[in-house]
Amino acid sequence: MRYLRLSTLLSALSFSGLAQAAVGAWGQCGGQTYTGETTCVAGQCLPSTSSVSSTTSRSSSSSSSTRSSSSSSSTRTSSTSTSTRISSSSTRTSSSATSSPTVNIPRSTFTEITSYYGSNPTNVRSWIYVPANLATNPPIVAAIHWCSGSANAMYSTGVFNNLAEQKGFIVIFPETANSDKCWDVHTTETLTHNAGGDSLGIVSAIRWTIANYGANSARVYATGISSGAMMTNVLLGAYPDIFAAGSAVAGVPYACFQGTPSWSTECATGQLIKTPQEWGNLVRNGYPGFTGTRPKMQFWHGTADDVLYYQNFLEETKQWTNVFGVSTTPTNTVQNYPIAGWTRYDYGPNVMGISAAGVGHGISYQSTQIMEWFGL
Repeated sequence: MRYLRLSTLLSALSFSGLAQAAVGAWGQCGGQTYTGETTCVAGQCLPSTSSVSSTTSRSSSSSSSTRSSSSSSSTRTSSTSTSTRISSSSTRTSSSATSSPTVNIPRSTFTEITSYYGSNPTNVRSWIYVPANLATNPPIVAAIHWCSGSANAMYSTGVFNNLAEQKGFIVIFPETANSDKCWDVHTTETLTHNAGGDSLGIVSAIRWTIANYGANSARVYATGISSGAMMTNVLLGAYPDIFAAGSAVAGVPYACFQGTPSWSTECATGQLIKTPQEWGNLVRNGYPGFTGTRPKMQFWHGTADDVLYYQNFLEETKQWTNVFGVSTTPTNTVQNYPIAGWTRYDYGPNVMGISAAGVGHGISYQSTQIMEWFGL
């Protein structure tokens, strides 16, 4: 089932205060089956524009309902950026880094990669942001949008380009070609290593960046919100050879939507219950025979989420602890992390879950802690 886009809502949000915008009956206010109010107040269903933590400023971040969301833009502390398109003749997709860039990508600019950059069967579009103070052999962060979102909406939060300028990493902003702007997280192709789907399009852009911009193939990270969080799970499951870590904000386990036309009510409402072994086997089947180091996984969820129910947090816990062969009993618990009422659960060094008491699907994006998880 396809979902309404919220371009009017995206443009209606202001830097501060509450802007009203009419949306579909299962738009900002709720999920697929929502039948309540069709006019929402920004900040009621999504985090307020001041609730996103950044290492440089209190910048706002985008959050979403699974099939619709809004984005708020913040004042950026980095140099002024413009949007351009760039084409390159390079077609290398190897994972080995080069000592210097082989393409001429403008610095501090939101730039679409329009050249061929590898297998991309679903026509995922990708933008790249290379900071002015690019680190030597820089890391890469893939910032993945929510349903009804876009690469530009993710970029316009100001969070990732500001952090890139401060820390020297490259950001890839992918965008799905699906009409509802929801990621393919359900097909066999996207769930399988090098088999196709949206996941391969994202990975191809990352491989292109590694090969053509001297990026560090051992320091590639994925993070996303809602549908982008689902894709983060997919990427870490199907491409453990590409990613070092991921952070999923309000998502579902890898393969939770598997085999559905595109939307799984069973998964979304927390009715898809599996054992840790069953969940772990799904991840292992994403790349059969993989014997390397698995990427570490962090996931965030609000206990009052009525779009992707909180049970999905518990199922993610089962899945990723099994992948790493550790217990579902936390090895460490931190109260009020990073906000009062939120609780961090550590399951050894490679799995972390953050539970936000009383918070809905619009859980705020905590960039400081996520960058710490990535080691950036």
